[in-house]
Amino acid sequence: MADLQHLKTVEDLRWNYLADKQNVSNPVVRYDDRADLFMLLFVPPEQETVVFYADGQVGLLVAPETMEVVGLQIEAFKKHFLQNHDSLEREWRLSETGLDVKDFGDLLLRFEKRKRRVAQEVIRATEAVIGEPAAEMMAALA
Repeated sequence: MADLQHLKTVEDLRWNYLADKQNVSNPVVRYDDRADLFMLLFVPPEQETVVFYADGQVGLLVAPETMEVVGLQIEAFKKHFLQNHDSLEREWRLSETGLDVKDFGDLLLRFEKRKRRVAQEVIRATEAVIGEPAAEMMAALA
C-alpha cells in the first residue's frame, strides 16, 4: 500500500514570502463572475497554489511545495461575502465613487490605486476568519 501524505495544519503555513516587500509590491486582484470567486494573489496567477480553507468561504492560497502563504480567495464573493462588509462593498461599487476617467491611461492609473484599496478592505473583512495572517497581508500592502 502506498504511503499516504499527512494533511497539513495551520502550523505548517509559512509567512516569509509576504514579509519580503519586494514579493508583494504589485498584488494581482482577480474576480471570476461565473464562479463568484475573488482572488488576491502576491504571485503570478499561473503559479500553482492550493487552498487552505479558514472557513466555508475564505481560503488562504498557499504554494504547495513551500507552504508559503501567497494570497487569499473568497467564494460566493458577491452573493454572500460582499453584502456583509459595508466598507468593502463601498470600495467595490464604482457607481458611487464619482470617478472622472478621461482616457484609458487614466483608467489604468485609477485602477492600480483602487485595486490596492479593495485588497486592503478584503483583508480587513477577512481578519476575523484568518486571524494573524491578515496583519501580515496588510503589512505587505502598506
